[in-house]
Amino acid sequence: MGSDHPQNQAGKITGVLKLRDQEWQISGVGNRDHSTGSRNWAAFTHHELAWPVFDDGTALGIIRIHFEGGDSADLCWAYTGDTLMPLSLEEFTTTLNDEGRATSAKVIAVDDKGQRYDIDCIRQAICHWPFDGYVLNEGAFEFRLPDGRVGYGLLELGCRLGSP
Repeated sequence: MGSDHPQNQAGKITGVLKLRDQEWQISGVGNRDHSTGSRNWAAFTHHELAWPVFDDGTALGIIRIHFEGGDSADLCWAYTGDTLMPLSLEEFTTTLNDEGRATSAKVIAVDDKGQRYDIDCIRQAICHWPFDGYVLNEGAFEFRLPDGRVGYGLLELGCRLGSP
């Protein structure tokens, strides 16, 4: 679809980040995109993505890709500190501003054990990435769960130019 071998996941990250004359110890959880090959952004009409990471080590990858003719595919998972499991996406609804950028979203996904992730998403910052034939509107978002957990990460909406 989007690349020759798309593989997204989350996991533990440890090490040292060095930049010029400074270094930082890193120990946490993060999302990773291991896609290889050239990205073909025009392979689908549009997509929605949410990648929150929470302080307790939970990381979610929630992606819905839409194709010509109305079909869609969900690529969703949860990482809970030691387990990577699939999620079923129930809802991904965004509120857009006058420029067509997401200001908030409601995302609901459930794992196969019944754990429900009912997420309120609030924009903190935006970034606009134009590609040949595709526009990617990304934002740094705060993600809130009903149990009080708060996470941060990426929410993006992408649209192929010329798509309805």
